[in-house]
Amino acid sequence: MNANDYNFEKISMAVRILATNTDSLQRRLEHAYYALSTVREHDLQRSEQGRMLSEIRETITAVDGKDENGKVQASLGKMSDDAARELAGKFLDLFTSILR
Repeated sequence: MNANDYNFEKISMAVRILATNTDSLQRRLEHAYYALSTVREHDLQRSEQGRMLSEIRETITAVDGKDENGKVQASLGKMSDDAARELAGKFLDLFTSILR
């Protein structure tokens, strides 16, 4: 499997988690984030996609925690529903940019 196929699979998985899981949106975002954990910005086809992924990562780890997992949980725990919906939209935007 080449890097493009791998990245598409992981980003597709993240969007599927957001769309089909029955947990709270914040919990779905956490799972979607972990689905993307092995995707590297510089492996994406276009620099705009790398920036989009960086923005997702920065948003979902914005609040200090003990470690990476703690940052994700702390950030999502303080995130409003409106901010969570906006972040979910960024996952979708990344996915659709790859389809183009």
